Amino acid sequence: MNILRITIQNGVPNKPQMYYEGLIHAREWIGGGVTQWITHYLITHAHSEPRVTSLLERMEILVLMMTNPDGYSYSWTNDRNWRKNRRVNIDGSIGVDMNRNFGRCFVVFVFSGVTVTQGMLLAR
Repeated sequence: MNILRITIQNGVPNKPQMYYEGLIHAREWIGGGVTQWITHYLITHAHSEPRVTSLLERMEILVLMMTNPDGYSYSWTNDRNWRKNRRVNIDGSIGVDMNRNFGRCFVVFVFSGVTVTQGMLLAR
C-alpha cells in the first residue's frame, strides 16, 4: 500500500507528522470518499488557503487512502455488513477487526502544546 505525503517543502527539518487513514472498517464506505476529499482539499488549497498553507509549512500529513482493501472489496461483493479484513486466522476463522489491535494511546500527537491521543477530537 502506498502512503501519500502532503507538505510544503520549505527547508524545515524534522517536521512533525500526522497520519490519516481511510476505510479501516470495510463496511464504512463513506470513509474512502472523506479521505479523498480531505486529501484533495489539502493539495488544491496548499498555497491559496492561509490555514492550510500554515499547516503544511509546519508539518507533514501522511495519508493511507484505504487501510482495508480486501475487506472493502468483500463488503461490495459478498456481505454489505462485513467490517473486518479477510485474513485467515489460526483457528480457521476469517477476519480481524483492524482497529482492535492498537494498544491504549497508540497514537499521540502534540499540537500547539496540547497532547492529542487516539479517540480524542481535535477541533481547531
